[in-house]
Amino acid sequence: MKILVCGNYGVGNLGDEALLSGLHELFTELTTDAELVAMGKGRLFPFGIRSFLRSLINWKLWARPYRLMREADIVVIGGGGLFTDEERALAGLFWALHGLVAHYLLKRPVLVLGVSSGTMGAVSSWATQRLVRVARLVSVRDRRTLKKFSGWREGVVAGPDLSYFCSEFAYAQIENRPESEKYVIFALRPFKLFTENMIKICAQFADFLVQNYRYRIVFLPFDKKTGSDGHFMNKIIEQMVNKKAAIVHPFSSDRRMISQKLFGAELIYAMRLHAGIFSILSNAALIPLNYMTKSKAFWEQFGDIKALECKGLNLAELIESSKTPSSELKAHSVGAREKLGKAAAHLKTHLREVLKTSI
Repeated sequence: MKILVCGNYGVGNLGDEALLSGLHELFTELTTDAELVAMGKGRLFPFGIRSFLRSLINWKLWARPYRLMREADIVVIGGGGLFTDEERALAGLFWALHGLVAHYLLKRPVLVLGVSSGTMGAVSSWATQRLVRVARLVSVRDRRTLKKFSGWREGVVAGPDLSYFCSEFAYAQIENRPESEKYVIFALRPFKLFTENMIKICAQFADFLVQNYRYRIVFLPFDKKTGSDGHFMNKIIEQMVNKKAAIVHPFSSDRRMISQKLFGAELIYAMRLHAGIFSILSNAALIPLNYMTKSKAFWEQFGDIKALECKGLNLAELIESSKTPSSELKAHSVGAREKLGKAAAHLKTHLREVLKTSI
């Protein structure tokens, strides 16, 4: 069974690659002959403006993704926050069109798995609605998307973020750590809400943690693109007084190492959504930072986990959050992980039934 997985893959983002790995492990568990093929960077249809213009002189930009879809038995759209126009105009339309081509033109069964939606314009919303209605199975990772999609069709499944299925998240407790080795992790990203004033506030807060708790500060990048996380977090270090107490950790795709690093932290401030999800899966001391709809919608479904809002965030609020005991935050992650486990079992039940009838 050849399963084509269409999503934001191959761009150097830890969260997206974990979604792909999670899908692979999920299908491998449920079927004996699953062959997953990723349809990501360089393999997608040229539905964007620039890629479409290039395709006018290079027809192969259409031929390759068409061939991949034609050879597939099932086409999966997902996972992650694909259906939102908040980061890129008409992004929801872009992803919906891939599913609609598979369904209408190539007559392939389409599954929409582990997705969330945010603010979309009329065109993206219309295309997404069409896709949701024709898909064989739709699973979402937050309540807001569940409510929206359930208004378009029946049977939408409340499942987990697909990174839940990655087997590498076996956390390892670090015992007897000397005080000098205590550290706080920041997993931040560039975004329009993060102004120069916010960078200054983060630098002041990092200095507070160093001076008052003798913590080391570890900035953990989740995206390796030039000018992305690492470059952005270095700007914060530049404004710190205690620069020598802070580092930007080298980018790594080793999820097991990252899981252990997260578990060992006294606190984790996660703006990157998957830094927060990895923290849950590692039973770590998490304080999420909301910066757009997809993160707010995800964290509000866990009652004990209290996210901070990037918009209007101030130094006093950050300092107050640091007073929460690490053991309490870890207990909240344990509860959230158990909730994700129930959602995962629910998704497996539905997906198993669909796979029996899709070929």
